[in-house]
Amino acid sequence: MDKTLNGFKGLQAQLRKDLRKMERATRNVMQQVADVTQKHAKAKFGKYQNSDPPFGAWPQLSPITQRIRESQGFAPNKPLLRTGTLRDSVLKKTGATWAEVGSNDPVMVVQEVGNDHVPPRPVFGPTLMEVQPAVMGIIDAEVGGALGVRGTYFAPGAEEIEVGAEPGEHDYYKPAETSGGY
Repeated sequence: MDKTLNGFKGLQAQLRKDLRKMERATRNVMQQVADVTQKHAKAKFGKYQNSDPPFGAWPQLSPITQRIRESQGFAPNKPLLRTGTLRDSVLKKTGATWAEVGSNDPVMVVQEVGNDHVPPRPVFGPTLMEVQPAVMGIIDAEVGGALGVRGTYFAPGAEEIEVGAEPGEHDYYKPAETSGGY
């Protein structure tokens, strides 16, 4: 893409235009990263996880816990899932240059790191590792699209991504739907 700039004022105008495109692309990246991360984290509830180190696989619920859950009308062997309250506490917030996904439920802290009575069943740590390829694809597409870069970029483990489409058009990650609750 060749552009003719009419002196310093032309360069200045083009840089302002490119800056606005990058600001829009950055907001799009933050929103999409939060969406992907939140959906991925919520999809973990009710299913045993076989995460790679340093997190490891979730331990089975104890037979006593399973009997208690069943006596209360819940599925006996769906970790972190009863009424859906804990899963639904996973929220996202975004700004122009940041994205945040987490929970303000104190039970989530215990589940994430464990304590003397509850083994860790981490959600957020493994999620951040697992969504990295999708995040890189989002960044590649949005920033490349904003700057008019044409081509195909590959993020390890991600689908082929064509850059140069309109920013905000991409939906790279769709985890399986979950149901139920904790």
